[in-house]
Amino acid sequence: MPKFLPLLFLLLVATSCEGPNETVNPPPPITNEQEGILVGQNPFHYSFFELDVKYHGIDDKLLAQYRFIEDEVFAKYSDHDENVDLDGEEAFQLLKPKLTALSLTKETSANQLMTRLFEQFPIRNDFRLVEVKVRFMDGEEKVFKRFHDEAQELYSKVK
Repeated sequence: MPKFLPLLFLLLVATSCEGPNETVNPPPPITNEQEGILVGQNPFHYSFFELDVKYHGIDDKLLAQYRFIEDEVFAKYSDHDENVDLDGEEAFQLLKPKLTALSLTKETSANQLMTRLFEQFPIRNDFRLVEVKVRFMDGEEKVFKRFHDEAQELYSKVK
């Protein structure tokens, strides 16, 4: 046993030392919905956008969500018809051109928004309800709804 003691000591010393030029790189940032995507400045006039399209089937829907919180974007996109379910960076990259094309501001009318939604998103003609919730940067919230059966649009100002 005494012969192994110096060998064990050398092994312990050799494995506990780092070389002088070794650098440890941090792991790449996580960019999923829980962590958010660091963007710095919000590219839109709103901090929250949610499109929820409901069809007559229970699980049959289209959902697009965008949130901007303290320089980070949280995004989600799911389309039951296309079997697509994206979070984080992938969802943001898909949503960004669509949301940009909506040109949504506080002055946008319900008719303008609905027309643009149908141009930008794959909303089927047999929808039951198209609902958009928006929170603008000043805190004002708006809800836009279009019911297929009633062929009418509703707009409500929450705050």
